[in-house]
Amino acid sequence: MTANHRARQEAAHSLHREHGMDDVSELLGDLNETRKSESYGDAVAPELDAEETVSRIGAYVEAVEALVGGQ
Repeated sequence: MTANHRARQEAAHSLHREHGMDDVSELLGDLNETRKSESYGDAVAPELDAEETVSRIGAYVEAVEALVGGQ
């Protein structure tokens, strides 16, 4: 995992701890593994439900927008 992906996961975990947002750090890791699997074939893609993933990402984006908009 590159530093960029690790930093994104750490940021997501911090938002969870500090603001009670959904902890999507594991989901970010799963999405990165899926990307590597599809792009390079050097990783095993985790089982992800497309509808659940889209729903979680949408809810997370809305929560971040609310947090940023409330500053």
